[in-house]
Amino acid sequence: MEKIKDRYNTALQTLITLKEALDKLKSGKVPEEYIIEVRDSVIQRFEYSIDTFWKFLKVYLQDHLKVTLEATVPRAIIREALTANLLSEQDSLILMKSITSRNETSHTYNESLAQEVVNNIPEYYEVMHKILQNIPIIKIKN
Repeated sequence: MEKIKDRYNTALQTLITLKEALDKLKSGKVPEEYIIEVRDSVIQRFEYSIDTFWKFLKVYLQDHLKVTLEATVPRAIIREALTANLLSEQDSLILMKSITSRNETSHTYNESLAQEVVNNIPEYYEVMHKILQNIPIIKIKN
């Protein structure tokens, strides 16, 4: 169970760093010459946040809920988490969209795509944060 707690804490920590970057970008206090760098930082933090998030869900499903996973790719994990009632249908749709965004930003650089993804990241953050807050990690015994 220690593995679950470690993954949970890592997922929470990555969301904290994502929120810090989002807040900085939204503050309006970033000098004009650094806006692109801060935006790109938000995208990078989003990429590792979604990765740590779905990997936590995978470990939680396997080790705590004892779900036998047919596939261990992000979309399959999100579907299994939906089946296990760890998230709502709406949350699963948003998370599926976030996986698409993560794949697009990781494999292609496009200025308009980067801006579109940054505009969606606050919603992705809110869903990931809400789900982590609702998972009864405190009740997991070592």
